[in-house]
Amino acid sequence: MIVIKFGGHAMGENSQAWMNEIANQFKSGEKFVIVHGGGPHIDAELKVRGIEKKSVNGFRITTPEVMHVVEMVLQEPYFALWFARYEQQGCQLWELQEVMMDCSK
Repeated sequence: MIVIKFGGHAMGENSQAWMNEIANQFKSGEKFVIVHGGGPHIDAELKVRGIEKKSVNGFRITTPEVMHVVEMVLQEPYFALWFARYEQQGCQLWELQEVMMDCSK
């Protein structure tokens, strides 16, 4: 099993070529778990809301206020578009519901 992170930056201009390649590999029998990111979309929404983005060594510091924005952005209809595009390519997809973990202790 291969796990692929389809990050927010990958959702740009070349995304269709990337999706075509994944679809071809899927049709040839390869099995994938694809997880999506959304960094640029999250950053944009934080900016709109006037929330400062804080990072340490490239990792986003996720306060409860930031987490609210993350959850909102990752559940927007925008990501349903990517799901539909994979299905149009002939890929069978299953959506896994979000799982929240509290690692603060």
